[in-house]
Amino acid sequence: PSWVRLQDLKSSDTDRVLNRVVVGKHAASCWNVGDTIFLTSPDWSLDNTFSTTVLDIDVALGEIIVESIPPVFAYVTILTAPDYAVEVATINRSIILDADDDDFQNGDGFLGGHLIIYHTPNVIQIIEGVEINNFGQQGNLGRYPIHFHMSGDVSGSIISKNVVHPSNLCGFVIHNSRNIQVADNRHF
Repeated sequence: PSWVRLQDLKSSDTDRVLNRVVVGKHAASCWNVGDTIFLTSPDWSLDNTFSTTVLDIDVALGEIIVESIPPVFAYVTILTAPDYAVEVATINRSIILDADDDDFQNGDGFLGGHLIIYHTPNVIQIIEGVEINNFGQQGNLGRYPIHFHMSGDVSGSIISKNVVHPSNLCGFVIHNSRNIQVADNRHF
């Protein structure tokens, strides 16, 4: 899976540094050493999200080992708050669309790439398992990271298992297009 709910956090050493992220055996078997994982905020503030790198994996215990996780994440797990558990996602994909950071020279940094599926009725479009970096153009209408634009009926089309980060504007926009399955994506 590309994401799971945080089951628990554990310490593997005597100084009690939380560095064992319990994600379950299935997720642990799918993710890789070197992957970057993203934890959603444990509270109302979107500024409290956290990213870190997987250093090791213990599939038998369903745990991934990282350098450390802030202790606040331990309070919002499946064990402590099942309805509000933090989500843990791997953001690495083997296909990467990466826009230049050249807009930072203008001072705002919110103009990235965009992908538009434009007027393609009755054509199946599949966007699956893609990492999309620095997409979306804040302030430019219609310049979203992934945008189906006036394609009509595109039955069988799928947008699935993608990660858009950092997103400069929205994530996935479906405009006057229908019958598109959008599932299991992450956007932040």
